[in-house]
Amino acid sequence: MNEDQLELFESYRYSAFKQGDVGEILTSSALRSKCNMEVIRNVYLPYDGHYTEIDMIGVSEVGIFVIENKNYNGIVIGDISDKYWSINYKLSSTKLYNPVLQNNLHKAIVKNFLIINGVVDLSIFSPVIFNDKALLKLTNTDKYVFTLTEFVDAYNSVESRKLSKLDISSIVELFRNLGNISIEMRTLHVNLLRE
Repeated sequence: MNEDQLELFESYRYSAFKQGDVGEILTSSALRSKCNMEVIRNVYLPYDGHYTEIDMIGVSEVGIFVIENKNYNGIVIGDISDKYWSINYKLSSTKLYNPVLQNNLHKAIVKNFLIINGVVDLSIFSPVIFNDKALLKLTNTDKYVFTLTEFVDAYNSVESRKLSKLDISSIVELFRNLGNISIEMRTLHVNLLRE
């Protein structure tokens, strides 16, 4: 069983948020295998007196990717300027806080964290990646929101490579320890979201 398969198995056994976990595992596995990207999931960075969770941070020769991942099986409708988007299913619909707005904050937090740690002048991207089963009917989001397949294709079309393997390893190491937090910290984060 490889790392991604083990992680998928564990998410089914223990996670209260199985759908999100499964989506993140599938996305991170695709980014590792199809984009040659180092991926750290569930990174907790200090923000405003508590911690914010970033779904994934990817690091590759292209730069740093602050990734908000969504795993929905419905039609996603919205505009980049809308505070909420809707997700329409066969028999129901739900609201989703605009993940582009959410990820803009995450990008700023990551950028600040990197500056504090002496890492400056790097390309930082903040894509929102929906797994391929979502149908995206969004406006003005071309550069920000992708299905997984669209992101992999766009990523692999980029020719600019700026980071060396040593740079990548150093940056990954900064974030790796922030992805291994205690169950108590995760519970605190989830409870803050519910308030």
